[in-house]
Amino acid sequence: MLKLLIISNPQSPGTDYYRTVGPFTQLERDYPEEIQVTVHSPDRAVWFDIWQADAVLFQRPNGATIVGYVQEAHRMGKKVLLDIDDLLHHIPDSNPAQGHFEKEDVKKSINEALRLADHLFVSTPPLKEFYSQHMQAVTLASFSQKITIVRNGWNPEHHPFEPILPQRTPARMIFRGSSTHLSDLHTIKSELQIMAKDPAFAFVIVGLEKWMLPDLQQGSIQFIKWQTLFTYFQLMRESQPDYGIFPLTDDDFNRCKSNIFALECLRVGALPIVPAGFPEWDMIPGLLRYNNRHDLQAVLNKIKAGKVDKVKLVEQARAYISEHLTVQKLNEQRLEVIKSLI
Repeated sequence: MLKLLIISNPQSPGTDYYRTVGPFTQLERDYPEEIQVTVHSPDRAVWFDIWQADAVLFQRPNGATIVGYVQEAHRMGKKVLLDIDDLLHHIPDSNPAQGHFEKEDVKKSINEALRLADHLFVSTPPLKEFYSQHMQAVTLASFSQKITIVRNGWNPEHHPFEPILPQRTPARMIFRGSSTHLSDLHTIKSELQIMAKDPAFAFVIVGLEKWMLPDLQQGSIQFIKWQTLFTYFQLMRESQPDYGIFPLTDDDFNRCKSNIFALECLRVGALPIVPAGFPEWDMIPGLLRYNNRHDLQAVLNKIKAGKVDKVKLVEQARAYISEHLTVQKLNEQRLEVIKSLI
């Protein structure tokens, strides 16, 4: 029986849900004779929690408190597992988190955690490429064999597929994201203004407040403040959006982005509208993609004219994630790694 301790990250419950607490507690349910999982927040974990574990897992390791636990686990001879789902070393100027991650002591804490890690899980190939090269520069040895790509997955036990409804009138559009996505939204500013004033669309923005996008205040876009992760899941189920739109600036940080929003849309029967050229979304068939604002306007015109077969495209995308991107299937990689280490 492998004993795994997860030190949670209270600052990012969504990432814990998708990357550590969520998948590994599912792994325990699926393989109860092989792995036992315990979860503690950093302020509740004590030395004997680590002592009783075979391995300790940290998500987005940064800061003195977390690296202290990493160092203690290493001293005890425990296997140190890390999970990183964002390019923490290159956060753009437009992201409010940059101020934290650019601090010299925070950078040093991340590098120290990576130096002591026995294995690193990442969510995308670009993250593996970066951290393989980064760690090779730090340790003067290849780190690529100590990194495993485990993509984000959909859990059919927690979120069974909702019925796919034909497109409504007006078409229901949704965006979700924090202030870290303000620059992303500005890439489609004119299209947002059009949708805000066009009765063919009903647009909801979740996670931002109205004052953050003053150009849209005269339109009909509804703003919903972020509350809790599971309130958001409930909102997605109950609001039954037709389409989810997720613009991104084209930079290294966003090219490391994972597929979470696409999964969240597809499981409630909404079709994602995403920029083309981002690998994690290009691999899922059926999504509506655009290369520039002109393309996006053409997509919106097709939606407005009722010329998008939303049901067929969502079914196509769902077939792919059912075959390749369930948490249960992806967990086979996680279990293989842990068994190889212990």
